[in-house]
Formats: sequence, structure tokens, C-alpha cells
Amino acid sequence: MKKDLATNPLSHSVDEVRGCLNTDETLLDNYNFKLGIELFKNNQFSWFFNGAGKTRNARGADDLHPIESTQRQMGVDDPTLGSSWWKTGMPKTYKWSDRQIFSDRFMMEFQYAHVGNNFVLDFHDPSLADVQPTYELYSPAGLYGRSLTSSKYVRPTDSIDVTGNYFLPGFLGGDNQFKFGVKYRNDVAHSETPYGGDAIARLAYGIPYQAEIRRDSYSEYQLQNRNFYVQDSYSKKRLTVNLGFRFDYQTDNSRAGTVDAVPFYNQATFNGAMTYCTTPAAGGGGTGCTTYTGTGQAFNQLPTVAFNGAQALNTSGYAFKNWSPRVGLTYDLTGNGRNVAKFSYAHYVAQEGTGNLSSTYTMTGSNSYVRYPWVDLNHDNVIQTNEIVLLAKPLASGGNYDYANPTAIATPTGKNDPNIQMEHTDEFIVSFDKQVGGDFGVGASFIYRNNANFRTSWTTDSTFNMNSWTSANYTGPSSYTPTCTVAGARCTAVPYYSATSYVPSYYLYTNLPGYHRTYKGVELTARKRMSHRWMMNASFSYNDAPEYYPPGAYQDPTDVAPQNGGQYSPLSSSSGLDNVYVNAKWLARLSGAYTLPWWDINVAGFLNTRSGFPYMAYVQTGDRGNGIGAATVYLDTVGSVRLPNFATLDFKVDKTFTLVRHFRLNASMDIFNLFNGNTILSERRQQNSSNANMISSILAPRVLRFGVRLTF
Repeated sequence: MKKDLATNPLSHSVDEVRGCLNTDETLLDNYNFKLGIELFKNNQFSWFFNGAGKTRNARGADDLHPIESTQRQMGVDDPTLGSSWWKTGMPKTYKWSDRQIFSDRFMMEFQYAHVGNNFVLDFHDPSLADVQPTYELYSPAGLYGRSLTSSKYVRPTDSIDVTGNYFLPGFLGGDNQFKFGVKYRNDVAHSETPYGGDAIARLAYGIPYQAEIRRDSYSEYQLQNRNFYVQDSYSKKRLTVNLGFRFDYQTDNSRAGTVDAVPFYNQATFNGAMTYCTTPAAGGGGTGCTTYTGTGQAFNQLPTVAFNGAQALNTSGYAFKNWSPRVGLTYDLTGNGRNVAKFSYAHYVAQEGTGNLSSTYTMTGSNSYVRYPWVDLNHDNVIQTNEIVLLAKPLASGGNYDYANPTAIATPTGKNDPNIQMEHTDEFIVSFDKQVGGDFGVGASFIYRNNANFRTSWTTDSTFNMNSWTSANYTGPSSYTPTCTVAGARCTAVPYYSATSYVPSYYLYTNLPGYHRTYKGVELTARKRMSHRWMMNASFSYNDAPEYYPPGAYQDPTDVAPQNGGQYSPLSSSSGLDNVYVNAKWLARLSGAYTLPWWDINVAGFLNTRSGFPYMAYVQTGDRGNGIGAATVYLDTVGSVRLPNFATLDFKVDKTFTLVRHFRLNASMDIFNLFNGNTILSERRQQNSSNANMISSILAPRVLRFGVRLTF
């Protein structure tokens, strides 16, 4: 059909074209209701309900995920996982709150909230549950086909908050405003993820290469968060001092679960000789080739596993207990509020995720896998057990799994450091605000942050001693020269390291020694409040966010150099978005509104521009052996090469009409991306792939939206 459309755009109906090309359709179904009642004098009770349904028919569709490897998103419809009014179905939020004003100085609020977050990312079609996905390593790298995964998530949250404000004038020569609060929160995260056909058929240049066998995952974690805070804002003449602290108590546990053995278990494997090359070539063969002989023995990996549950330290509990102090100073330099200097210091700790600690011991919580050479005897590109070359040690394995002890339950592959600590951030901000005239103000801020105490899964032997596996267990550097098939691709030789022996399956979850990140930023602002029919807000920021890997902060030295001192650029976590690494060196924004003198029509605009995000070109080496697989080697220091600068302008015009009595009608028109820019947002980064430097996403085209809102 796409070929027909290219030659004759009118050969199909609009509905047919939409069905073919408009693959990722999103439907949002939202309902809100709020009720407020004054139960008695100075008391306000409120109840809030929100239902927020979201369905997508092809989440994740892009150049590497054709329609059959995308996922359908919807609410969970499994009644065994909870009531559709509370945990499943359309995600629902319920809030009950009661606010009591005791006096002109003292007020408190009590709130209970339940958030019934849940969703399914299902196979694009139910029939694909038994279809093995394919995964291409080189041509083009990262291309999936046939199927992929299905995931089911039920994540309810229940919290109780008690907050209060107390105003105390004339104490210690100034005015004090106290704020305090207590939170009691429980989170549950239930998840299940099977892969289509319990395997991934890994191809090299379209030729069967590796059989990756994956067991289903099942987990149900419970997070307990208890915290309280106290803050005092003390004002005397020109000076305001803010003092406060917060205490956090965080722990989690994992509930029991069972996953079945993979369908290949206990069946006869490949019997005969085959040749496996660590660096395959197009058309077959390659370099680093070895002949393996299979004996036809039964496949003995990934059996049924029954997990009995675990606490934060497996059989005993452990909680992160952290104090977070903060202090701020504000001084009115001229005494009229027109020139104000500010300084603040704050110490923050990270918030633990569900299963952060207990997942270390949850053998069912990850899609455990093993990877072996694959001989496609019947040439159907589907893995059968008698095509798996069962080596004494797999090419790779993972997911809380020990290939040497596949039935282990009492001896998990991971262990939590009993002295592990939570990540923390120390932040300093110095700023100055100045009012110019009666309706215009400018400001400047300098921000410094130091982020440390990050946690990692540090590979060890069975003793869980960090010194048992270090950078000394790697040899190199060796040089790898890639083969490129795309004009303009960078095929320079890259260094890599190899393990001196087979990498252990064990790990210690602990703080990463020496690794840290810093942030230095300057922010400039200008704002004009609404007067004389117009208003404006403008800002500019310049940012520097390097990360550092000193000796001792890594095990595999491969690819450390381009990241050490480079910009911290996390992969975007936006829904279904891939291949976007977020780090803007500078950002500038300008928004404004003007009320026309004719009929009070309002016009507004928003200009959003920033530097391009990092373009992290890399080369993928061949299989390095000893269970560590291929290496990804960046060609530049992270952040030194960037995508094109981003800029978009949005425009809005609206008019409010007064109808009868208190009824008002607002009619509006919005134009997003007014000039229809097509800035490149991401490109495929692997240089020794047939899709090297191919554009994978651009700025969304111009969108015109009309709206009508009735208020009364």
C-alpha cells in the first residue's frame, strides 16, 4: 500500500491511509469531579476524583520497531489483580481532605489519597504471544521484528498527609511562620513480563546468529515511606531567614512469586559441529571464529523457580534513614523590596523506588536469560531447542541468574551491602532580583549542585567482595576497526578491553566509589506583569553538568574515557520515546500576551529554544568473549558533538464572550510550531550499522487546535 501511495496518493481512501501510516494513535479519556463542603465554621471538607484512561495502538513505533513489534497500551482488565474501582481498569485517583482553621494564626489539613495507577503494554496482536521476536545486530543495528514483549503493571499508592501552618509574631524580635508535615505512604508495584515465544532470535546481517532464551518475569514489591518536616520562616526588618529539615524513612520488601520454566527446558539441544565467529561478516563467516561441538544434551537452563519473598537484606530488614537540612537567607538591600539578594543551601536525598533493595534477592523479578550460538537447521529463522548449541558457559547471561546453579533459590546471585546509603545532593543558590519601574523586574541566579553516593550493581565472585572483580580483571586496550557501509559514517578504530576470565554471575548492590556529578548553571530572567494591555516573561540559562569516573569507580575500562568529564546525558524517559539523550547546554524562552484594543481579543506567543542534545556516535565491537558480549565505544567526549539547535514558536488567540448572568464562553485557537519547523531530534548513532546517522525523529509538524470553554 505504501508503494501505491508513493506513485498515486489518491489510490486509497483517507481511512485506509490513516490505518497504514498513522500507526501510533493515542486516545485520552479523562473525567474529573470535585466536591467541597463547609461542614462547620472554619472547616472545609473536599473530595476529588480523577479518572484518566489512556489507550495507544502502537506504542514505541519508530524506524527500529515496525508495527508488529510495537505494543498496545490500555488499562489492566485482570480482576484477580484488584477491583476496577480501585486498582485496575481506568486509572483512578481519590482524595479526601479536611482543612481546619483554628485561629488567625493556626491551620491544619488532613488528607488521604489513593492513586490506582495501572497499565498494560501488550503484544500488538494477541497471536504474537507465541512468536519469537527477531533482533538484528548490524543491518540495521537494533531492528526488531515479528513480535516483542507484553508487560502488565499494577502500581497503587496510598498516602496520608498531615500538614500545618502556625504564625507567631513578635518572637525573638521578628515574625515567625512555622510549617510542618507528616507523610505515611505505601506503594505496591506488581509487574509481569513475558517475551514472545520465550526467546529472541538474534541475527547478524539477516543470518541466524545467537539464540537468546528468556524466562518470564514476575514481581510484587511494597515500598514504605515515612517522612516529616519542620520549617520556620523568620522575618525581621530587611532580613528573612528560612530554616528547616526533613527526615525520611524508606524501606521495601518483595512478595513471593513463581515463574514457569522456558518451553525449551529438558529438551535435546544441537548435536554436531558448528563454527561461531565473534565478529560476523555480511554473507556469513567473519573473524574470531571457533568450532563448537554440541552433544545433544538436554537444555538445562531457566527451569521453574518459586521465590519465597524477601526483605531489604533478604532475611532481615533495612531502611534508609536520612536527615535533609536546608537554610535560606533573603535580604532587602534598599528596604523597599526593589533590590533583593538571596542565598540558600539544601541537602537532598533521593526517593527510593519500589523494590530498590529487595529486588536484589528476587530471582523472578527480571527476565532471566542465557545466550548461545544458534544453528538454524530448518532455515525458518525460529529457534528450536535442537538448534541451540549448549556450551559449558553461555555467551552471556543475566537477570539475577546463575547459569552454573540454575535451580538456586536459597543462594541468590545478588547481595545488598548492609552499609549502603542513599544518593544525595548538596545545592547552593545565590541570586539577585531587581524591580525596574512599577511593573518590570529582572533577576540572576547561580546554581551549584554536587550529586554523590550513587548506587550500582558491582560484579563480584561468590564472596560478594568488591575486590574480587575490578578493572584489574580486564586486559587491553585492544583495537577494533569496524566495517562501515554508509557514506559519511565514522569508521575509526576504537580501543576496548576484554575480561581475563569468565565474568561472574554474582554482584554486590552498593555505593559506587568515587563516581559523582556536578552542576553549575547561570539563569537570567526578565518579567513584566500585565499592565497597559501586555505582559512578558523571558529567561536564559547556561548549564554545565559533567560526570566523573575516577580510578576505582569502574570495572570494565572500555568507554570510560569519553564519559569521564563529559556531560551527564540521561536517556529520555518520555512515553515510547527512544534514542534521545537529554542535556541542553543553554535554554532560552520568551512568552508574552497582548490584549488588542479591538473587542478585547487576546493574542499570546511562546518561543522555546535550546541547544541541541548530545549526539553520541559509537562503534559496536564484536563479541569479546568470557560472557561480557560486545562493547559500545563512544567516538567523542559526551556533549562535545550535538544535534542541531532546537526552536519552536507557538501562537494563541482567544476571546471571552459574556452570555446570560454568570455564564461565559471562551473561544480560542492555538497554533503549535507556527513556522512548521522540522528540527532533527535524534539520529541513529551506531556507525558500523546500515542505518548509521539516519534521522529517527524530528520536531512534530504544525498543529492547529480550536477550543471552546464554558464557565459559570
